[in-house]
Amino acid sequence: MPLDGEQPSTTSEDKTKIRQLYKAKNQKRVYDEAGYRLRAAGLCVRTGTDGAVEVLLVTGSANHEHWIVPGGGLEDGENASSAALREVEEEAGIRGEIEQFVGEFKDDDRRTRTSLYLLNVVEALDEWEDGRLGRDREWVTMPEALRRIKRCQSPLLTVCLERCGFSREALLEHSSVQR
Repeated sequence: MPLDGEQPSTTSEDKTKIRQLYKAKNQKRVYDEAGYRLRAAGLCVRTGTDGAVEVLLVTGSANHEHWIVPGGGLEDGENASSAALREVEEEAGIRGEIEQFVGEFKDDDRRTRTSLYLLNVVEALDEWEDGRLGRDREWVTMPEALRRIKRCQSPLLTVCLERCGFSREALLEHSSVQR
């Protein structure tokens, strides 16, 4: 029994049950006319204390070794920009505002279409929905983000970084270090 003011610890069995409930709640997926699942993601970018540009990544929900741009599926009746804001808050504990639409990314292997938005951070929450499930968030430099991010998401990051002023040559140099 936890002492007053202490949070009870969450076991891996509890996390599995919570994840199953979460997945059951979100089973309604939205598809386009070609059968692609519609997704939205939000990329948060800031200038670090040393002046380097940093990007926010989160660990994957199923595999905490993978780092990704926060995002997920649209819910019935939801538009892509609202979904991006919701997903970033759920997965990373970040409340943001949309700065700009970056683009749409189609993944034929996974049959998804992802709308990517660049977000301004308004607030970083100390506790958030997926954080209670063990999901981590971390601000990393651009080269580190390119090394860590899942290969299927590197186009999301690369296009956004190019639009932030990084040269294609510099991105390709760092991309070769990817897992």
